[in-house]
Amino acid sequence: AALEGCTRSPADARAGLRLATTFWLMWRAAGWVSEGRQWLDRLLATASAPAGATTTALWVGGWLALVQGDHDRAVDLLHRSEATARQEGDRDASAFVDLFLGQAATRDGALDEARRRLERALAAHRHTGDPAGLALTTFRLAVCHATAGDADAALATAQEGLRFCRERNAQWWSGYARWIAAVALWCRGDHAGAAEEATASLAVTWPHGDELGAAMALEVLAWVNARTDPARAAEILGALHRRWPRTGSALAGYGTLTDHHDRCAEDARRRLGPRRFTAAHTRGASHCACP
Repeated sequence: AALEGCTRSPADARAGLRLATTFWLMWRAAGWVSEGRQWLDRLLATASAPAGATTTALWVGGWLALVQGDHDRAVDLLHRSEATARQEGDRDASAFVDLFLGQAATRDGALDEARRRLERALAAHRHTGDPAGLALTTFRLAVCHATAGDADAALATAQEGLRFCRERNAQWWSGYARWIAAVALWCRGDHAGAAEEATASLAVTWPHGDELGAAMALEVLAWVNARTDPARAAEILGALHRRWPRTGSALAGYGTLTDHHDRCAEDARRRLGPRRFTAAHTRGASHCACP
């Protein structure tokens, strides 16, 4: 109701943008990505001249677009935020723009650009001490390393993120640090270690009501089970088939990891046969539960 009221005039819209961006993490964590994008789009269309709230809303909107796999729209919004942040000298916004354009570059395979932006974002967030910025940048830099095939660097970066979370007793963030560690261990071929970290991640994200975090942890567990228990892998994939549309695109902006998802499905289908795979997949979709 408050946000609806803020769509009536440009001045109100700027207030609405400040409100909508204050709880920017909630849009994703609660699985309300589409709603968050709709409000930001409406408010940005109503707001008049660029201001700090507009700059922030542009990068938040770009991030949510990344979560939903709307890549072109995300990059457009992030570059617009980059331009206004530069004009206003907004270093905090510039750091978040670098963070999410680094994520977008990882998805595009432009890994040199991704590393440059992510390392610059990490330095900026270390300087300001922004906990969300530090955590999110560390996670995405680890994914960039994993995408480049450097599993050791990915694991080291994930462990840095986990230390950061433990120092601040940031339990929710620690779930993502454990997930990144699971991905890195998977890339190293340590499937038992990947399963342990993914299970630890799920134990944190699921009780917090974080459907996206739970889905990402389940992804790794599906990869691990594809070779040892393909029926279980197919069930998890079925549950994810129902879960992903509620939280964003598959792997929510980490599109470079979808190859693991596809190979997992192919392995499970080959081991079970089409009929048994479909039955297990349907069973998982009908229950759509976590562990």
